[in-house]
Amino acid sequence: MNLRKVQQWVLGNPLPWKLRKRLYERASTHLANDVTLERVLTRFSAGLQRRRKRRAAAAMDAITQGVRNGQTLAAAMDSSLTNLERTVLDAGDRAGKLPESMKLVIEVRELVDRIFWKLILGFAPPLVYVYALYKVLGFIGADVVPEFAGILPAEKWTGWARVLYLMGVFAQSAAMPLMTYGLLVYAAWCAWALPNWSGRGRTFFDRWVFPFPLYREIAGFSWLLSFLALQRAGIPEVESLAAQIRTASPWLASRLLAISSGTRNGFDLAASMARTGHDFPSEDLIDEIGEYMGKAGSSEKLSNVARENALYVERKVLAIGGGMALTLSLLVYAAMFVMQFGSNALSSALTSSMRQM
Repeated sequence: MNLRKVQQWVLGNPLPWKLRKRLYERASTHLANDVTLERVLTRFSAGLQRRRKRRAAAAMDAITQGVRNGQTLAAAMDSSLTNLERTVLDAGDRAGKLPESMKLVIEVRELVDRIFWKLILGFAPPLVYVYALYKVLGFIGADVVPEFAGILPAEKWTGWARVLYLMGVFAQSAAMPLMTYGLLVYAAWCAWALPNWSGRGRTFFDRWVFPFPLYREIAGFSWLLSFLALQRAGIPEVESLAAQIRTASPWLASRLLAISSGTRNGFDLAASMARTGHDFPSEDLIDEIGEYMGKAGSSEKLSNVARENALYVERKVLAIGGGMALTLSLLVYAAMFVMQFGSNALSSALTSSMRQM
């Protein structure tokens, strides 16, 4: 890892997405109006200086110098870019369609960001309900059951009172912290595993274990849009896949390597995808690629298919989040129901016990 990458890791990217997006928006317009790329970059850097964004301006000056020395924009911006941006911008430069590639980068990033925020909105209510359920069970276990357990022996907690007692015992057992910390560990592992894990068992997780199927589909349509950009640049399939493999995450690289092996052995793209058994980018997209690839206007048609797939994933995210919220809300209400009826049963048991004394 060189000094520049260490500095970026410690201080953060000097050109965060917000600034890069603004650059792409301006550059795509100015380049289409025959303004040179060097001029666009110089003016953008000057604007950053006026707003006292000195670190970003210094990064832009270095990029401008790189372009002036003959580098492509993707090469000059290398350490500031995501893999998607690097691949698409490089393809745009090769094809002489840099403005279009900048617009595509913005479009794909906005699609992914929109799904990310749908994930946040979709799964915020379930998290609230999980917290509420945790607090209700904690209250039953820490306050309700201990307060009455010393008055009424456990064997006399019958009916709903017995259910309340068992919930209290569960809430105070090792199962509660184990479940809580287990979920946190699983979330942390997923954050690492989603882009990195490509070993035995990953295909099963990609099909059945949340959130791996969603990640596969989001990565799938993002990859397809960038791959089609390379195709429009006139780059052959094998070379396009090789270029993407070089900059891909370990998991994505493993999927693309398997597809590339098929294309090198003479299979078309859809057949190569199907032969891997990975269901990447998705079963539906594989079918669509088989339908359109090689036909006139296939890149544009498949781009539209990928965008429609993104909308489908958005709806899927909201549906999963809604289903989880409904299930957890019912569990919260069930716990409150047990607490109410258990309290009534407990009151009756206490009254009966007092009469027998």
